[in-house]
Amino acid sequence: MQETKRNVTKENDLQKIKELRLMDDDFFSEALDGKTEAVEYILNTILERDDIKVKSTKAQVEYKSATKRSIKLDIQAEDVHGRLMDIEIQRSDRGAGVRRARFHSSMIDRALLSKGKDFEDLVDTYVIFITEKDKFGMGIPLYHIERKISEMDNALFGDGAHILYVNGESITGRRSQILKRNRRRSKPDEQTFGRDEK
Repeated sequence: MQETKRNVTKENDLQKIKELRLMDDDFFSEALDGKTEAVEYILNTILERDDIKVKSTKAQVEYKSATKRSIKLDIQAEDVHGRLMDIEIQRSDRGAGVRRARFHSSMIDRALLSKGKDFEDLVDTYVIFITEKDKFGMGIPLYHIERKISEMDNALFGDGAHILYVNGESITGRRSQILKRNRRRSKPDEQTFGRDEK
């Protein structure tokens, strides 16, 4: 009886593992932890660039506070220019709230400057939410959120804090199609990130 119960539990666990895909938070973190080439590919694809060179990546980076709310980033990447990028994967709209993005941005900034350092030494930061559905419902693949100065014809404030929402429903283009395919694959060794791009 006990052995049968264990086998059923094991089968259920294996089925859950088989159903995981890149859009699953834990699997996303596990699949990309320390994988600079894959994270670089994702960033260049979703940001529609080809100049981002990732120096390091870490999964589940925690920003702790003894008295206030703490956060854990899915993936934190640093590029060769010292810019920090927080990549969050969200299957539900609830976890991709705009105030959460603001909080992530502020917590990252808080840890960037040592005592006595000048504020101008702050590097640019990017908080990137990859959502399964279109968060804002406009059918746009990529939403850029930047602070602007209303009285100056909405000129950019230029504080170096960038928030982006990637609409997983609307990813287009050749490289993005590869990313979209990977998003649905459930085994880490099936993730190609450009190796099958030719």
